Amino acid sequence: MALPPGFDPTRMSFGPSTPVIGIPRNNSTSSSSSYSSYSSNRASLWSRFNSAVAEIGNWFADHIESAISVCCMLVIGAVAITGIIYVIGALISEGLLMAIITGIIAFIIGYICVGIGWYVILFGVNIVMYGLRIIFWNGWTLLLAIALFIGTSVSSCVQENHRYVPEEVVEQVDMTPRIYRCIARALNVRSAPSTLGTILGAIREGDEVEVLEEVNGFARIEYKGKNGYVSTEYLKWVR
Repeated sequence: MALPPGFDPTRMSFGPSTPVIGIPRNNSTSSSSSYSSYSSNRASLWSRFNSAVAEIGNWFADHIESAISVCCMLVIGAVAITGIIYVIGALISEGLLMAIITGIIAFIIGYICVGIGWYVILFGVNIVMYGLRIIFWNGWTLLLAIALFIGTSVSSCVQENHRYVPEEVVEQVDMTPRIYRCIARALNVRSAPSTLGTILGAIREGDEVEVLEEVNGFARIEYKGKNGYVSTEYLKWVR
């Protein structure tokens, strides 16, 4: 089976061998350097830490093409598996002819997706690896990155905790008594806001009552020390 155009089997990748972004190496640190006043040739703890961080950064610089190749192979594998699934599905449900047509369409779409994915991966991986290279340039850059991360996290938490929360608006309830006058000769006072409520008694024409609440066309009043309900249809507002 012929290899896809532009595929380098040595590097297991597509495209040019040189990354878009040239990531520099840090060769200025050495494990033999020492800032200690002792005559020992053993490097100080900070010097060893500094060198270890720089070596991690150099690994990112040296393995940029490997990272791009792995990502490309994952994309190719995902596209190939998806195409095979579609072809098998077409073969089972529609027959051989539809499977062949589906395979051709899947190959064209897959080829386009792999081509676009190559450039996306090329730029994306280069940017990520370059950023990691800068963070792990030496001990100071790593500590600075950690400090910035912690500072940003703390700042976000503080802003979240101190986010302005508007005070709850307290609804002003009008406590002024509402006085109504009965306009019926006799108005039944019931135990519930319904004509099915038990009759507790009655108020007469001209009697004034204080309405505490209106529910379903009935006014709640105090009647002989209890809650009673009368029809609002036969009440007239006084004050």
